[in-house]
Amino acid sequence: MWLGQGISSLGTGISQLAFPLLILALPNSSPAVAGFAGALERLPYVLFSLPAGALVDRWDRKRIMIICAIGLTLCITSIPIALLTGYLSILLIYLIAFTIGTLGLFYELAELAALTHVVPKTQLSAAVTQNEAVYSTVSLLAPSLSGLLFSIGRLLPFITDAISYLVLLGALLSMRIAFQEEHSEAPEHLLKQVREGMRWLWSHTIVRYLAFLAGYLYVVMSGSVLIILVIARQHQISSDIVGIILAVGGIGNLVGTALCTPFQKRIRFGRGLCYMLLLFVLLWPLYSLSSTPVFLGMVVAALALVDSIASILIASYRLTVIPDDLQGRVGSVYRLILFGSLTLGQALIGISLERLGVPITIAILWGGLILMTGITLINPPIRRASL
Repeated sequence: MWLGQGISSLGTGISQLAFPLLILALPNSSPAVAGFAGALERLPYVLFSLPAGALVDRWDRKRIMIICAIGLTLCITSIPIALLTGYLSILLIYLIAFTIGTLGLFYELAELAALTHVVPKTQLSAAVTQNEAVYSTVSLLAPSLSGLLFSIGRLLPFITDAISYLVLLGALLSMRIAFQEEHSEAPEHLLKQVREGMRWLWSHTIVRYLAFLAGYLYVVMSGSVLIILVIARQHQISSDIVGIILAVGGIGNLVGTALCTPFQKRIRFGRGLCYMLLLFVLLWPLYSLSSTPVFLGMVVAALALVDSIASILIASYRLTVIPDDLQGRVGSVYRLILFGSLTLGQALIGISLERLGVPITIAILWGGLILMTGITLINPPIRRASL
C-alpha cells in the first residue's frame, strides 16, 4: 500500500501543478478561474463527506479503493484525450475536477481507515511519518518534473498521472490482507452512523479544535501555491524555475519529516504544536518581500518544513485517539471541516489575488494565522496535550 500510494502520489503531484498551468494557458482564463477549479475539486468533501465516512465503515474498504483507482485513471486520461481532439474547455476541467474530488474523498477515507487496521496504534505515529516522507519526496520531485513535462507537452503530466494510478491499482489487486474486520451484525441506519461520528468529534474538544486549525492551515498552504504562481508571473519567472522553487519546498518537507521523530520524543504534542504555529506567524509575511527566485525558494522551504512537522503532529494525535470502528465516520466529519474551509478558501484567495493583489492577500491570511496561534496559546488543554 505504501509503495503503490507513493508512486500514485508522485503522479498526482505532477498533474496538480499542471492543472493551474493548463487553466492559465487557456484563452480568457485568470487566477480566479484557476482558484475556482481548485475549489470544485474540494467541493465533494463538503457535499459527500458525512455519508462517505459511514459508507467506508460499512462497505469493503479494499473494494472502495480499487473502484476509486479505476475511476481516477479514467478521469485523468480524459484530459490528454480532450487536448488531442481539441475539446478541452474550462467547463470540462471543472467537471473533471469535481469527479476527481469525489473519488479522492472515498479513497482517502478508506485508506486512512485501513491504515489504522493494519498498523498497531503504537506504530501509527511512525506510519504517519513514513507517509509524510512520501508526500515530502513528491513535493521535492513533482514540481520540477511537472514543469519539465508541461514545457515539453501539455498532455505529458496527465499521462504520467494516469500511469501512476495504474501502478496503484496493481498494488491494491496484489494485496491479500483484509483492510477491516468482518461485520458480524447488520449495519445500523446510515443517518444514525453519521450522527455517531459527528457526536464523537464534537465531544472531543481537542480533536474538534484540531480539525478547524488543520482546515485553516490547509487553506494557507494550498493558497500559497497560487500566490507563488502569481508572484512568478508578476516578476516574469519561467515555469521551469517555478517548478524548482516548489521542489525546494519538497526539501523543506523532507527535513521536517526527518526532524519530526526526534522532535516528538523530546517535546510533547501541545507544546510542539504551539512552536510550529509561532514559526508560521514569523515566516508567512516574508512572501510579501519575495521578488527573486532565490528568496522565494527560501520562504517556501522554511514554511514547508514547519507545515510538515505540524501536519504529522496533528495526524498522529487524531489517529491514535479515534476508535477503529469510528475512523471512517469521524474522519469524514474531520475532512468536511478541512475541505469545507479549503473549498471556500481557495475560491476567495483566487478572487483576492485578482482584485486586491498579492500583498493584501498575504496580510489577510497572516491575520488568520495570528488568530489561530493566539487561540492555541491561551488554551491549556491543547498546550498540555500529549500522544
